[in-house]
Amino acid sequence: MMKRKGCLFIVLFTIAAPVLLIFIFFQYRHFYKVGDMDFTFWKTGNGCYIMPYKYFGLTIPQDNFMKAANMGGAVIFIGEESTLHIFPEFCYTSGADKIEINLSSYKYEYYPFRKGWGIDNVRAFHDMIDYYKNCGYPYIEIYIAEMNAEIVNRKNRRSKSL
Repeated sequence: MMKRKGCLFIVLFTIAAPVLLIFIFFQYRHFYKVGDMDFTFWKTGNGCYIMPYKYFGLTIPQDNFMKAANMGGAVIFIGEESTLHIFPEFCYTSGADKIEINLSSYKYEYYPFRKGWGIDNVRAFHDMIDYYKNCGYPYIEIYIAEMNAEIVNRKNRRSKSL
């Protein structure tokens, strides 16, 4: 009788463990296609890792990633020559308005938002985002807390993703 319970446990564990790992793997990892570029958003307990490519690894990437707070967000435009134009979303949560960037293989420009800016600087920041939107560059606007995104692949063409 004891052998039978042990065998049953092993069989259930053998089935349940991979299913659980797959569920955990895909639960917080989302893939988006923006223009000709694939993005991976991987929400972890340590922040949301953003990679401008499909990332299937089981460990945190060591290079070519951006990291944002789990309560933050970002707007990322794909400009000329695949240059990434990266804007953090304005957020009242401390630290959520910053993006750590480690993109050695990609061209990028980062436009940080700074707390304590006056109204004119805040307007200029949002005007810069509007400028890139009006350029017709494809972009993704990600809301990390909800893992919700808005993708615009061409001017005036929007799609929502969950």
